Amino acid sequence: MAFLFDKAKATFTFIASQDVLTYPGDERITDLDLMVLLDGELVIGEVKSNARGFDAASVAAMVKVAKVMLPDTVIFAAEADGATWPTEVAVLLDNATTELTALRVTVRRELLRWLP
Repeated sequence: MAFLFDKAKATFTFIASQDVLTYPGDERITDLDLMVLLDGELVIGEVKSNARGFDAASVAAMVKVAKVMLPDTVIFAAEADGATWPTEVAVLLDNATTELTALRVTVRRELLRWLP
């Protein structure tokens, strides 16, 4: 969260993890691990404890939600298992970036280091 907080110029509001449900029907689509209002812009994201935790289903769910919410930024973040994203995950995120950029949604990838 600090990587976002440090970028705030005026406002930073964090909203705790939220389930995203269909309407009508209340079927769970996914949860948003990250929802922040940052200087008037909506940022949503998915955070995994390991970059390999991103699979086609989790990335597709985030893209589906982003297509409805149209946030300013979508973040895919995970603990770094190395200096780069695993190839299979990078391909999934490249595809998500292509889809969302066409809707003027910025996509960021963050490899994180957890503090001990």
